[in-house]
Amino acid sequence: MKLNILIVGAGAVGQTYGLHLHRAGHKVTFLVRDRVAREIRKFPTLSLHRLRLLRAPQPVRFQDFAVLGDSEALTQHVFDQVWLCVSSTALAKGDWLPALVRSQPKATIVTLQPGLRDGDVVGKLCGEARLVIGMISLVAYQAPLEAEVPHPGVAYLLPPGAPSPFSGAEPARVDAVVRALVDGGCPAKRVADAKAPASFASALMMPHLLALQGAGWSLGAVRHGSWLDRAAAASRDATAAVSAHLHVPPPLGRLAARPVLIATAVGLGTKLAPFPLEAYLRYHFTKTLDQTHAMVNTYVEVGHQHGLEMRDLEALRDAVRRGLG
Repeated sequence: MKLNILIVGAGAVGQTYGLHLHRAGHKVTFLVRDRVAREIRKFPTLSLHRLRLLRAPQPVRFQDFAVLGDSEALTQHVFDQVWLCVSSTALAKGDWLPALVRSQPKATIVTLQPGLRDGDVVGKLCGEARLVIGMISLVAYQAPLEAEVPHPGVAYLLPPGAPSPFSGAEPARVDAVVRALVDGGCPAKRVADAKAPASFASALMMPHLLALQGAGWSLGAVRHGSWLDRAAAASRDATAAVSAHLHVPPPLGRLAARPVLIATAVGLGTKLAPFPLEAYLRYHFTKTLDQTHAMVNTYVEVGHQHGLEMRDLEALRDAVRRGLG
């Protein structure tokens, strides 16, 4: 069955998922700011580059989609699925989300935000029955960063063996989301709980991104200085807060936050990634700094609510805020 799908946001992630949903034969509409809608309508072709391991990037042209500006009436449209491809902080700004959910009373609402409470916020608006929670396992960004692709566009990588996981209260809704991606060539799977793994992954990642910011976005400075130990200790605090909030033990206990494992993963990623890893991290996560800091603040708040010490996480956060090493 052909679905009518609305994607909120036409950034790198939104374009990538939109491309594969379109390839599956579904109608894709992007909801963006009015200014962005006017620009897209002038040049209604999106350029993407699929990055591949040990092979040259594959250029892709994405056409035959629709676009709506944020001032246009959504009540005139009926969508089967609504994908929220914006940051956690964008999700919380203004009253656009409640209005959007009210305008689509039967649609499946797909949330991909990494914030600990984001799924709860959306679920209260649409009801748990309509909510599908997903975790972004692909890498997507505006290219080029260092001439890794021949011309500007969105570069994206579908990492082998890492399908995007989705879960929800109604299996049929989850299956429809997964099938739409898989039919379009994007790996995805239904899992019992996508929220907990995504929350623990973010709790590990956000303190390390904070340390990377403190180190001037230099992976070398993080790996060989004091930042890695500080980030590892801070991520253990964040993981403890998530575990207490979800009443779920961490999937790898304290093992994942060991500095030697993080250093090894960073070293391998720098060598194997088909894109400049350090430049990508600097570019992408400078754009989403507000999200990173908001998530760290949430871990601290949640940890204190559960009577936990957040000393290492607070120390790292405060040092980065002050610009101190």
